[in-house]
Amino acid sequence: MMLTSACQKRNFLVALLVCSLFASCTSLKSSTRTGGVVEQTHGGIKYTLHQDPRFVRVDKGKNGSLSYDSPELSMTCENGRLVVNGVYCGPVKPGDHVEVTDTQIVRVNGEHRGDITTGSDINRQRIQQSKLEVMR
Repeated sequence: MMLTSACQKRNFLVALLVCSLFASCTSLKSSTRTGGVVEQTHGGIKYTLHQDPRFVRVDKGKNGSLSYDSPELSMTCENGRLVVNGVYCGPVKPGDHVEVTDTQIVRVNGEHRGDITTGSDINRQRIQQSKLEVMR
């Protein structure tokens, strides 16, 4: 009986961990997930985010901000400003459609605004840092 109780406890902890990870990944307002693509509306702006299969972090702020972070691309929309890899890439407003493509290109309403070469000095440091972390 003790083994069964231990297995139940372990299964409960695993289920709790999976639920908490799922909740943190799906806590984005109006989000839907289809494979490696997240579609959501936040702060009146529609986002389509193709996720890098290695690592992606998407955070939304209570003030309507949204940030996307992968090994080669960092994008933030905050206070009407789009920043890609630390470089200002123009305004965004409610009603706009911001997309991060599967090739890490950032578009607003179909217009190219940035990609992995934007802010290349900053990005080179990010890529180098991510390679070092992977080798550890």
